[in-house]
Amino acid sequence: FGGLYLTNIVLQNFTVNLGLNGVSDVAGLPIMCLCLFIFGLITMPLSNGYSRYLERQADRFALDSTQKADAFIESMKKLAKLNMSDMSPPRWIEILLYDHPAIERRIEMAAEWKEIA
Repeated sequence: FGGLYLTNIVLQNFTVNLGLNGVSDVAGLPIMCLCLFIFGLITMPLSNGYSRYLERQADRFALDSTQKADAFIESMKKLAKLNMSDMSPPRWIEILLYDHPAIERRIEMAAEWKEIA
């Protein structure tokens, strides 16, 4: 809703400058798409950060429920191998693009959980 609201503000303020007949003019569709793309690009790290937070909670829940850290670690390694994923990407790439914690961080978390439990 936020992206649509900001797009509406942009279209209302620039319809005259862009030669549009109003916000509902079909010729403004590329501007609308550009605004939504930029909004999505800016909010993607926030959305991905929240998703990583939920995934960390899910991993902890799985470890607490099963009490099998070794199985969790092995499954993460197998998952990384099957998906041919980068186990330890640079932190800035993880922040910008990843919606799950990096495999290496998930394995480290499980190893720490194993030491505590």
